Amino acid sequence: MKQDRRLTVEAELRADQPQAETPEQEQPEQGGAQNDADPQGKVISGYAIVWNSPSKDLGGFTEVVTPQALDGVDLSDVLMLNNHDYSQVLASVKAGTLELETDDKGLHFKATLPNTTYANDVYAQVTAGNVDSCSFGFEVNDGTDTWTK
Repeated sequence: MKQDRRLTVEAELRADQPQAETPEQEQPEQGGAQNDADPQGKVISGYAIVWNSPSKDLGGFTEVVTPQALDGVDLSDVLMLNNHDYSQVLASVKAGTLELETDDKGLHFKATLPNTTYANDVYAQVTAGNVDSCSFGFEVNDGTDTWTK
């Protein structure tokens, strides 16, 4: 198995403002990111993969992911990581904090972030617009990728 990481351009990464479940839970607005005590958590969403869109330059080549790339792929144990670091899990399909859905544009995600320092930092960076894209990691079975010039 070959593992690789790719940056997704046009990922439309965005942060949703948490919403209180009841009026009693509403917090006064405090510029920027919402209060950590909010029961809904901090949500970010966007596209991890955009079909048929060339990646950024990956060292002399670009990559295009086809809509068929995920055919037969088990997405039931996907983790969302900060900087591809397994010690900084942001969300998980198994835990129900990461939702994945393929559509005509690509692989869309919605992640509810935990109240951790690194997750709060990610949320703040996305909210501020400093981070507006994401990358994804994957493993390719030997002989299943193709290269063309």
